[in-house]
Amino acid sequence: MVSTTTNRTAQRVHAIKAWLSAKSDIISYLCQEDFTHKEVIMSHLYVVLLIIVCFVAEWIEKGGSL
Repeated sequence: MVSTTTNRTAQRVHAIKAWLSAKSDIISYLCQEDFTHKEVIMSHLYVVLLIIVCFVAEWIEKGGSL
């Protein structure tokens, strides 16, 4: 039972790593450059983090009270 679970987990990890390193067809087509899924996810996370930082900075600038 443990061996089966370990094999499935290893297969999932391998499948995720393969997907992350694969080319993102839509973004690559739109930008006319090659981008992987990992690069697309990282850029989206960066933009979300930047928006959160902007909200926090605006909140602090206005006094920071709830």
